[in-house]
Amino acid sequence: MSFYFEEKIFDDLPSNKEQMVGYIEKLYRFIEEGHFNESSPEFIYYLSVPTAGVSVNLIQSNEMNTNIKEENIRYAAFISLTVNQAAQVGKWESYNEYKHQFEERDLFPYFECWYHLETRFGNSVEENISTSILQGVEAIKRCSDNFYVLYQFAEAVRIGIEEIDDWQVIRDGTSLEKRELLKRAVDEITHAIKLYPTKSSVPDDDEPPDNRSPYVSVSMCYSVLAQLRAFKSDFSAANEALVRARETYAEAWALMDAEKLRHISLKVDSLQIEHDVDDATSQIDEVQKDLEQTVNRFRSDIIQYIAFFAGVISIAVVSAQTSQAATSFQVAAKLILVFSGGLMVAFSAFGLLLPYRLDQDYLCRFLGLIVLGGLLIGTGVLL
Repeated sequence: MSFYFEEKIFDDLPSNKEQMVGYIEKLYRFIEEGHFNESSPEFIYYLSVPTAGVSVNLIQSNEMNTNIKEENIRYAAFISLTVNQAAQVGKWESYNEYKHQFEERDLFPYFECWYHLETRFGNSVEENISTSILQGVEAIKRCSDNFYVLYQFAEAVRIGIEEIDDWQVIRDGTSLEKRELLKRAVDEITHAIKLYPTKSSVPDDDEPPDNRSPYVSVSMCYSVLAQLRAFKSDFSAANEALVRARETYAEAWALMDAEKLRHISLKVDSLQIEHDVDDATSQIDEVQKDLEQTVNRFRSDIIQYIAFFAGVISIAVVSAQTSQAATSFQVAAKLILVFSGGLMVAFSAFGLLLPYRLDQDYLCRFLGLIVLGGLLIGTGVLL
Protein backbone atom coordinates (compact mmCIF):
# COMPACT_ATOMS: atom_id res chain seq x y z
CA MET A 1 0.00 0.00 0.00
CA SER A 2 1.32 3.45 -0.86
CA PHE A 3 1.59 5.70 2.21
CA TYR A 4 1.49 9.42 1.50
CA PHE A 5 4.57 10.71 3.27
CA GLU A 6 5.31 14.45 3.44
CA GLU A 7 8.27 15.04 5.72
CA LYS A 8 8.25 18.83 5.31
CA ILE A 9 4.94 19.08 7.13
CA PHE A 10 6.83 18.39 10.36
CA ASP A 11 9.37 21.18 9.84
CA ASP A 12 7.29 23.76 11.72
CA LEU A 13 5.24 22.03 14.38
CA PRO A 14 2.34 24.12 15.72
CA SER A 15 2.87 25.77 19.07
CA ASN A 16 -0.32 27.82 19.33
CA LYS A 17 -3.94 27.70 18.24
CA GLU A 18 -3.45 29.64 15.02
CA GLN A 19 -0.53 27.47 13.91
CA MET A 20 -2.51 24.35 14.75
CA VAL A 21 -5.39 25.56 12.57
CA GLY A 22 -2.94 26.14 9.72
CA TYR A 23 -1.43 22.69 10.26
CA ILE A 24 -4.85 21.02 10.09
CA GLU A 25 -5.70 23.05 6.98
CA LYS A 26 -2.68 21.46 5.27
CA LEU A 27 -3.99 18.01 6.13
CA TYR A 28 -7.40 18.76 4.67
CA ARG A 29 -5.72 20.15 1.58
CA PHE A 30 -4.02 16.75 1.20
CA ILE A 31 -7.44 15.15 1.61
CA GLU A 32 -8.94 17.40 -1.07
CA GLU A 33 -6.08 16.48 -3.40
CA GLY A 34 -6.98 12.81 -2.91
CA HIS A 35 -3.83 11.67 -1.10
CA PHE A 36 -5.79 10.16 1.82
CA ASN A 37 -8.99 10.71 3.82
CA GLU A 38 -10.17 11.03 7.41
CA SER A 39 -10.25 7.23 7.76
CA SER A 40 -6.68 6.71 6.54
CA PRO A 41 -3.67 5.91 8.74
CA GLU A 42 -1.99 9.07 7.40
CA PHE A 43 -4.63 11.17 9.16
CA ILE A 44 -3.71 9.63 12.52
CA TYR A 45 -0.01 9.70 11.72
CA TYR A 46 0.19 13.40 10.87
CA LEU A 47 -1.92 14.27 13.91
CA SER A 48 0.53 12.50 16.25
CA VAL A 49 2.39 15.79 16.71
CA PRO A 50 2.83 16.85 20.36
CA THR A 51 0.04 19.42 20.66
CA ALA A 52 -2.03 18.33 23.65
CA GLY A 53 -2.40 21.79 25.21
CA VAL A 54 -3.02 23.49 21.88
CA SER A 55 -5.56 20.85 20.89
CA VAL A 56 -7.64 21.35 24.06
CA ASN A 57 -7.83 25.08 23.38
CA LEU A 58 -8.85 24.43 19.80
CA ILE A 59 -11.61 21.96 20.70
CA GLN A 60 -13.06 24.49 23.13
CA SER A 61 -12.65 27.47 20.82
CA ASN A 62 -15.66 29.14 19.25
CA GLU A 63 -13.67 31.49 17.02
CA MET A 64 -11.51 30.16 14.18
CA ASN A 65 -10.15 32.06 11.21
CA THR A 66 -10.32 29.25 8.65
CA ASN A 67 -12.00 28.11 5.47
CA ILE A 68 -12.29 24.56 6.81
CA LYS A 69 -15.43 23.47 8.65
CA GLU A 70 -14.94 24.22 12.32
CA GLU A 71 -16.24 20.74 13.25
CA ASN A 72 -13.44 19.22 11.14
CA ILE A 73 -10.84 21.40 12.89
CA ARG A 74 -12.14 20.29 16.28
CA TYR A 75 -12.19 16.64 15.15
CA ALA A 76 -8.56 16.78 14.01
CA ALA A 77 -7.59 18.48 17.28
CA PHE A 78 -9.46 15.79 19.21
CA ILE A 79 -7.50 13.03 17.41
CA SER A 80 -4.19 14.79 18.05
CA LEU A 81 -5.05 15.22 21.72
CA THR A 82 -6.16 11.60 22.15
CA VAL A 83 -3.22 10.01 20.32
CA ASN A 84 -0.62 12.05 22.17
CA GLN A 85 -2.05 11.66 25.66
CA ALA A 86 -2.99 8.00 25.32
CA ALA A 87 0.10 6.80 23.48
CA GLN A 88 2.69 8.80 25.35
CA VAL A 89 1.37 9.17 28.90
CA GLY A 90 -1.68 6.90 29.01
CA LYS A 91 -4.13 9.66 29.91
CA TRP A 92 -7.73 9.35 28.69
CA GLU A 93 -9.51 12.03 30.73
CA SER A 94 -9.66 14.54 27.86
CA TYR A 95 -10.83 11.84 25.45
CA ASN A 96 -13.68 10.91 27.77
CA GLU A 97 -14.63 14.56 28.13
CA TYR A 98 -14.87 15.36 24.41
CA LYS A 99 -15.62 12.06 22.68
CA HIS A 100 -19.42 12.52 22.64
CA GLN A 101 -18.96 15.25 20.00
CA PHE A 102 -17.41 12.85 17.48
CA GLU A 103 -19.35 9.58 17.83
CA GLU A 104 -20.48 9.64 14.18
CA ARG A 105 -16.94 9.89 12.79
CA ASP A 106 -15.39 6.83 11.13
CA LEU A 107 -12.44 6.60 13.52
CA PHE A 108 -14.55 6.81 16.68
CA PRO A 109 -14.91 2.99 17.14
CA TYR A 110 -11.11 2.69 16.78
CA PHE A 111 -10.54 5.07 19.69
CA GLU A 112 -13.28 3.33 21.71
CA CYS A 113 -11.57 -0.01 21.10
CA TRP A 114 -8.28 1.47 22.30
CA TYR A 115 -9.90 3.27 25.26
CA HIS A 116 -11.72 0.23 26.70
CA LEU A 117 -8.66 -1.97 26.24
CA GLU A 118 -6.33 0.45 28.03
CA THR A 119 -8.41 1.90 30.84
CA ARG A 120 -10.53 -1.04 32.13
CA PHE A 121 -12.39 1.66 34.07
CA GLY A 122 -15.81 1.13 35.62
CA ASN A 123 -16.50 -2.32 34.20
CA SER A 124 -15.23 -5.86 34.62
CA VAL A 125 -12.28 -7.10 32.57
CA GLU A 126 -14.64 -9.24 30.50
CA GLU A 127 -16.95 -6.30 29.74
CA ASN A 128 -14.13 -3.97 28.76
CA ILE A 129 -12.42 -6.48 26.50
CA SER A 130 -15.71 -7.56 24.94
CA THR A 131 -16.59 -3.92 24.25
CA SER A 132 -13.11 -3.31 22.87
CA ILE A 133 -13.37 -6.26 20.48
CA LEU A 134 -16.84 -5.26 19.28
CA GLN A 135 -15.71 -1.68 18.72
CA GLY A 136 -12.73 -3.05 16.82
CA VAL A 137 -15.05 -5.03 14.55
CA GLU A 138 -17.07 -1.89 13.90
CA ALA A 139 -13.92 0.15 13.25
CA ILE A 140 -12.77 -2.36 10.62
CA LYS A 141 -16.12 -2.02 8.85
CA ARG A 142 -15.51 1.72 8.58
CA CYS A 143 -11.72 1.77 8.05
CA SER A 144 -10.71 -1.62 6.64
CA ASP A 145 -7.40 -0.41 5.17
CA ASN A 146 -6.10 1.42 8.22
CA PHE A 147 -3.29 -0.60 9.81
CA TYR A 148 -3.77 1.14 13.19
CA VAL A 149 -7.38 -0.08 13.26
CA LEU A 150 -6.44 -3.63 12.25
CA TYR A 151 -3.67 -3.76 14.85
CA GLN A 152 -5.94 -2.52 17.65
CA PHE A 153 -8.57 -5.17 16.93
CA ALA A 154 -5.96 -7.96 16.86
CA GLU A 155 -4.43 -6.64 20.09
CA ALA A 156 -7.85 -6.69 21.77
CA VAL A 157 -8.38 -10.32 20.76
CA ARG A 158 -4.85 -11.25 21.90
CA ILE A 159 -5.36 -9.71 25.34
CA GLY A 160 -8.84 -11.22 25.63
CA ILE A 161 -7.63 -14.75 24.98
CA GLU A 162 -4.64 -14.23 27.26
CA GLU A 163 -6.55 -12.82 30.24
CA ILE A 164 -9.98 -14.49 30.11
CA ASP A 165 -10.28 -18.26 30.40
CA ASP A 166 -13.95 -18.70 29.55
CA TRP A 167 -15.67 -15.92 27.64
CA GLN A 168 -17.95 -15.07 24.79
CA VAL A 169 -18.41 -11.69 23.16
CA ILE A 170 -22.12 -10.99 22.88
CA ARG A 171 -23.68 -8.59 20.42
CA ASP A 172 -27.40 -8.36 19.77
CA GLY A 173 -27.85 -11.84 21.18
CA THR A 174 -25.17 -13.34 18.92
CA SER A 175 -21.99 -14.78 20.41
CA LEU A 176 -18.65 -14.41 18.68
CA GLU A 177 -16.70 -17.56 19.46
CA LYS A 178 -13.06 -17.43 20.47
CA ARG A 179 -12.02 -19.60 17.52
CA GLU A 180 -13.79 -17.30 15.06
CA LEU A 181 -12.23 -14.19 16.60
CA LEU A 182 -8.77 -15.77 16.68
CA LYS A 183 -8.90 -16.64 13.00
CA ARG A 184 -10.09 -13.15 12.10
CA ALA A 185 -7.46 -11.50 14.31
CA VAL A 186 -4.69 -13.46 12.54
CA ASP A 187 -6.08 -12.41 9.17
CA GLU A 188 -6.41 -8.75 10.17
CA ILE A 189 -2.94 -8.38 11.72
CA THR A 190 -1.43 -10.12 8.69
CA HIS A 191 -3.25 -7.60 6.51
CA ALA A 192 -2.00 -4.77 8.74
CA ILE A 193 1.61 -5.88 8.22
CA LYS A 194 1.08 -5.86 4.46
CA LEU A 195 -0.39 -2.35 4.65
CA TYR A 196 2.35 -1.03 6.92
CA PRO A 197 4.52 1.60 5.18
CA THR A 198 8.08 0.62 4.29
CA LYS A 199 10.97 2.52 2.70
CA SER A 200 9.83 1.37 -0.72
CA SER A 201 6.55 3.24 -0.20
CA VAL A 202 8.26 6.46 0.91
CA PRO A 203 9.62 8.88 -1.72
CA ASP A 204 13.38 9.34 -2.04
CA ASP A 205 14.17 6.51 0.39
CA ASP A 206 13.46 8.71 3.39
CA GLU A 207 12.94 7.00 6.74
CA PRO A 208 9.57 5.25 6.88
CA PRO A 209 6.92 6.88 9.08
CA ASP A 210 6.95 4.08 11.63
CA ASN A 211 9.64 6.00 13.53
CA ARG A 212 7.04 8.63 14.34
CA SER A 213 4.05 6.32 14.42
CA PRO A 214 1.86 7.12 17.43
CA TYR A 215 2.43 3.84 19.26
CA VAL A 216 2.35 1.03 16.70
CA SER A 217 5.42 -0.28 14.93
CA VAL A 218 5.59 -3.15 12.46
CA SER A 219 7.64 -4.97 15.10
CA MET A 220 4.67 -4.81 17.46
CA CYS A 221 2.40 -6.13 14.69
CA TYR A 222 4.67 -9.16 14.26
CA SER A 223 4.72 -9.66 18.04
CA VAL A 224 0.93 -9.77 18.21
CA LEU A 225 0.83 -12.14 15.22
CA ALA A 226 3.30 -14.44 17.01
CA GLN A 227 1.11 -14.86 20.09
CA LEU A 228 -2.07 -15.27 18.05
CA ARG A 229 -0.42 -18.06 16.07
CA ALA A 230 0.76 -19.63 19.32
CA PHE A 231 -2.85 -19.60 20.54
CA LYS A 232 -3.63 -21.69 17.44
CA SER A 233 -0.76 -24.06 18.39
CA ASP A 234 1.08 -23.10 15.19
CA PHE A 235 4.41 -22.64 16.97
CA SER A 236 6.58 -22.79 13.89
CA ALA A 237 4.76 -19.79 12.39
CA ALA A 238 4.74 -18.09 15.81
CA ASN A 239 8.52 -18.32 16.10
CA GLU A 240 8.92 -17.06 12.54
CA ALA A 241 6.83 -14.02 13.47
CA LEU A 242 8.99 -13.43 16.56
CA VAL A 243 12.10 -13.48 14.39
CA ARG A 244 10.53 -10.86 12.10
CA ALA A 245 9.55 -8.80 15.16
CA ARG A 246 13.18 -8.72 16.32
CA GLU A 247 14.34 -7.79 12.83
CA THR A 248 11.97 -4.84 12.48
CA TYR A 249 12.55 -2.72 15.55
CA ALA A 250 11.47 0.87 15.07
CA GLU A 251 14.36 2.81 16.53
CA ALA A 252 12.25 5.52 18.15
CA TRP A 253 10.08 2.89 19.86
CA ALA A 254 12.75 0.31 20.66
CA LEU A 255 12.00 0.30 24.40
CA MET A 256 8.27 -0.22 23.88
CA ASP A 257 8.93 -2.88 21.24
CA ALA A 258 11.44 -4.64 23.49
CA GLU A 259 8.98 -4.75 26.39
CA LYS A 260 6.19 -6.14 24.23
CA LEU A 261 8.53 -8.61 22.55
CA ARG A 262 9.81 -9.86 25.88
CA HIS A 263 6.29 -10.34 27.20
CA ILE A 264 5.01 -12.08 24.08
CA SER A 265 8.12 -14.24 23.69
CA LEU A 266 7.59 -15.55 27.21
CA LYS A 267 3.91 -16.17 26.47
CA VAL A 268 4.72 -18.05 23.27
CA ASP A 269 7.29 -20.19 25.11
CA SER A 270 4.78 -20.84 27.89
CA LEU A 271 2.07 -21.83 25.41
CA GLN A 272 4.47 -24.16 23.62
CA ILE A 273 5.50 -25.81 26.90
CA GLU A 274 1.83 -26.26 27.86
CA HIS A 275 1.12 -27.72 24.42
CA ASP A 276 4.07 -30.13 24.67
CA VAL A 277 3.04 -31.17 28.19
CA ASP A 278 -0.53 -31.77 27.00
CA ASP A 279 0.78 -33.85 24.09
CA ALA A 280 3.03 -35.87 26.39
CA THR A 281 0.17 -36.38 28.86
CA SER A 282 -2.09 -37.49 26.02
CA GLN A 283 0.52 -39.95 24.77
CA ILE A 284 1.01 -41.31 28.31
CA ASP A 285 -2.76 -41.76 28.64
CA GLU A 286 -2.89 -43.61 25.33
CA VAL A 287 0.02 -45.87 26.31
CA GLN A 288 -1.60 -46.53 29.69
CA LYS A 289 -4.89 -47.34 28.01
CA ASP A 290 -3.18 -49.70 25.55
CA LEU A 291 -1.32 -51.37 28.41
CA GLU A 292 -4.54 -51.87 30.39
CA GLN A 293 -6.22 -53.36 27.32
CA THR A 294 -3.26 -55.68 26.74
CA VAL A 295 -3.26 -56.84 30.38
CA ASN A 296 -7.01 -57.40 30.35
CA ARG A 297 -6.80 -59.24 27.05
CA PHE A 298 -4.02 -61.43 28.48
CA ARG A 299 -6.15 -62.19 31.55
CA SER A 300 -9.09 -63.01 29.31
CA ASP A 301 -6.94 -65.37 27.23
CA ILE A 302 -5.63 -67.11 30.36
CA ILE A 303 -9.16 -67.61 31.67
CA GLN A 304 -10.25 -69.01 28.31
CA TYR A 305 -7.28 -71.37 28.15
CA ILE A 306 -8.01 -72.60 31.70
CA ALA A 307 -11.67 -73.05 30.81
CA PHE A 308 -10.76 -74.88 27.61
CA PHE A 309 -8.42 -77.35 29.33
CA ALA A 310 -10.93 -77.79 32.17
CA GLY A 311 -13.56 -78.58 29.57
CA VAL A 312 -11.29 -81.08 27.80
CA ILE A 313 -10.49 -82.80 31.10
CA SER A 314 -14.18 -82.82 32.03
CA ILE A 315 -15.12 -84.38 28.69
CA ALA A 316 -12.42 -87.04 29.09
CA VAL A 317 -13.50 -87.90 32.63
CA VAL A 318 -17.21 -87.92 31.80
CA SER A 319 -16.63 -89.96 28.65
CA ALA A 320 -14.70 -92.59 30.62
CA GLN A 321 -17.30 -92.80 33.37
CA THR A 322 -20.17 -92.85 30.86
CA SER A 323 -18.57 -95.67 28.90
CA GLN A 324 -18.34 -97.78 32.03
CA ALA A 325 -21.84 -97.01 33.27
CA ALA A 326 -23.75 -97.08 29.97
CA THR A 327 -25.71 -100.19 29.06
CA SER A 328 -24.80 -99.87 25.39
CA PHE A 329 -22.50 -97.98 23.05
CA GLN A 330 -25.42 -95.95 21.66
CA VAL A 331 -26.43 -94.69 25.10
CA ALA A 332 -22.81 -93.76 25.89
CA ALA A 333 -22.49 -91.86 22.59
CA LYS A 334 -25.69 -89.93 23.27
CA LEU A 335 -24.57 -88.90 26.72
CA ILE A 336 -21.11 -87.86 25.52
CA LEU A 337 -22.54 -85.83 22.61
CA VAL A 338 -25.12 -84.05 24.80
CA PHE A 339 -22.56 -83.33 27.51
CA SER A 340 -19.95 -82.08 25.02
CA GLY A 341 -22.50 -79.86 23.25
CA GLY A 342 -23.75 -78.42 26.53
CA LEU A 343 -20.21 -77.76 27.69
CA MET A 344 -19.36 -76.03 24.39
CA VAL A 345 -22.47 -73.80 24.62
CA ALA A 346 -21.72 -72.94 28.25
CA PHE A 347 -18.09 -72.01 27.60
CA SER A 348 -19.05 -70.02 24.50
CA ALA A 349 -21.63 -68.02 26.46
CA PHE A 350 -19.03 -67.49 29.19
CA GLY A 351 -16.57 -66.18 26.56
CA LEU A 352 -19.09 -63.58 25.42
CA LEU A 353 -19.11 -62.13 28.96
CA LEU A 354 -15.36 -61.50 28.97
CA PRO A 355 -14.41 -57.82 28.43
CA TYR A 356 -12.13 -56.30 25.73
CA ARG A 357 -12.75 -59.08 23.22
CA LEU A 358 -16.16 -58.19 21.80
CA ASP A 359 -14.95 -57.46 18.26
CA GLN A 360 -16.86 -58.70 15.22
CA ASP A 361 -14.58 -61.66 14.41
CA TYR A 362 -14.62 -62.80 18.03
CA LEU A 363 -18.41 -62.67 18.20
CA CYS A 364 -18.77 -64.59 14.94
CA ARG A 365 -16.40 -67.30 16.18
CA PHE A 366 -18.21 -67.78 19.47
CA LEU A 367 -21.64 -67.72 17.88
CA GLY A 368 -20.39 -70.45 15.55
CA LEU A 369 -19.26 -72.52 18.54
CA ILE A 370 -22.66 -72.08 20.19
CA VAL A 371 -24.36 -73.29 17.01
CA LEU A 372 -21.96 -76.24 16.85
CA GLY A 373 -22.71 -77.05 20.51
CA GLY A 374 -26.42 -76.96 19.74
CA LEU A 375 -25.92 -79.36 16.82
CA LEU A 376 -24.05 -81.76 19.06
CA ILE A 377 -26.84 -81.67 21.62
CA GLY A 378 -29.44 -82.21 18.93
CA THR A 379 -27.47 -85.10 17.43
CA GLY A 380 -27.14 -86.72 20.84
CA VAL A 381 -30.85 -86.42 21.52
CA LEU A 382 -31.86 -87.78 18.12
CA LEU A 383 -29.27 -90.56 17.99
